[in-house]
Amino acid sequence: MGEVWRAEYPTGASGGAPRRVALKLLDPHRVDAPAARARFAREVEAARRVTGPTIAALLDADVDAPQPWLASAYVAGPTLADHVTAHGALGDSALRALGSALAQALVAIHAAGVVHRDLTPRNVVLGPDGPRVVDFGIAWYDGAASITQTGARVGTPSWMAPERLTRDEVTAAGDVWSWGAVMAYAALGFPAVGGSGPEVVAHRIISGDVDLAGVPAWLGPWVAAAMSVAPAERPTPAALVAAIPGTSAGLPPTAPGLAPTAPIPPTSGLPPTAPVLPPTAPGSPPTAVWPASASAPGAAA
Repeated sequence: MGEVWRAEYPTGASGGAPRRVALKLLDPHRVDAPAARARFAREVEAARRVTGPTIAALLDADVDAPQPWLASAYVAGPTLADHVTAHGALGDSALRALGSALAQALVAIHAAGVVHRDLTPRNVVLGPDGPRVVDFGIAWYDGAASITQTGARVGTPSWMAPERLTRDEVTAAGDVWSWGAVMAYAALGFPAVGGSGPEVVAHRIISGDVDLAGVPAWLGPWVAAAMSVAPAERPTPAALVAAIPGTSAGLPPTAPGLAPTAPIPPTSGLPPTAPVLPPTAPGSPPTAVWPASASAPGAAA
């Protein structure tokens, strides 16, 4: 749907330093497509409804601009997927803090009447003051218009609940299943449903064939319950918050099992691939200074 950039946003204060944000721009090749614009507007509305300390907050947006954009809080750090790829599974204290933080995020998301639908290791950023859930690109909320063709599935198959795969049923319980899958991945260093082809993965999810051997004993029963095939058998996010001790801020940057947060590179100058944006003015997007995916790990929108 678009590209995410690290950007600078004016604070409004005279002489004040601009605020670093994550800027998401609708793909320029799709700005004339009504369906793409509608989907982008739906993402903005979903993100606007949700606030919480473990969520990268939406700061501003313009869905009617020639190139629609949204700006959200920038989280400096790697995604959970990148961290596990580079360093392996998380240690116990990091797992506790991660589990608590993600459950807190789901409490806030569901309280706002939103279902994230895409809680994956790539949509969790390990920031210096704790994990943040990002990317409401396919989130659902009551009253949201459908943006997919009949029979189509949106989401990342390895992290989709059984009912999403079999009947495209979207409920808060589906996010809880994804919580379990993400926590198993963080504990094991690989997906609990395997890494084979999509058909094999889907079969394992639907049949409840998940590999939790190696998940710590204190976490295993909660992950198993969260990944139950029957949605009614899964715990609520509030129950997960109560059951898993963790700091209110989430994951400390020095927690065992977590590598230090990568430094943020200087933002002076534009890389050759930076998009050309007009000078910042009322109603204009922030000035893009670096692709979020390059040299600045973990930029989130």
